[in-house]
Amino acid sequence: MKTQKSTAIQVFTLCAMLIFGINAETQAKHEGKLNSPIADQLPEFELSKLGENGEITRDSLKESYHLLYFWSVDCPISTREMPYMHELYWNQAGENFEIVSVSVDEESEMVESFIDRVYPMPWIHTTAGGQNRQLEPFVTAFELDSFPVKILISPEGEVIDITQGFGGKKYINKIEGLLADSEPA
Repeated sequence: MKTQKSTAIQVFTLCAMLIFGINAETQAKHEGKLNSPIADQLPEFELSKLGENGEITRDSLKESYHLLYFWSVDCPISTREMPYMHELYWNQAGENFEIVSVSVDEESEMVESFIDRVYPMPWIHTTAGGQNRQLEPFVTAFELDSFPVKILISPEGEVIDITQGFGGKKYINKIEGLLADSEPA
C-alpha cells in the first residue's frame, strides 16, 4: 500500500510538471543563471516579424529592455499567462521596454489567427517554430526544454532574467522590480 501511494505521488508530480510546462532541473539552472553555464548574452539570431516587414535580430534589441516571450497557441499555460503579459506591457509601455512574442508554433497562420480572433497583443511578434527552425540558437544557449519561457534582456544585450513556466502576478512584480533596479540613479 505504501509503495502504491508513493508511486501515485511520483506520477502525479511528473504529470503536474508536464502539464504546467515546468522542468524543475532547468528552472533551477535558470534561477541561478548568472552563476551557471547558461548564456548571459543573447545568441546571434534573425527572426521575421509577423504581419509586418522587418527582422528581429540581437542587435535590433539594443537600446531598450526587451522581454522575449517564448510561447505556443496550443499551450494552456501560455494562453493563461496572456492577461499578465498585457498588464506588464501596459504598466511599462513607453518606459524603455518592449515585449517580443516568439511563437514556437508550426504555422505562423495559427499565431496570426490567435492574435486576430482570440487575444490581440499590442507588441512585436515572430515565430521560430516549425519550418522556420530559428529556435535552435535559443534552445542551445538557454537549455530550453519546455514553454512558456520569458527572457529579460538589457539594452546592452545582457540576459537579466530567465523564467520558465507560469509566472502570473508574481512574475510581473519581479520584472517591474528588476526594471526599477536597472534604471540609472
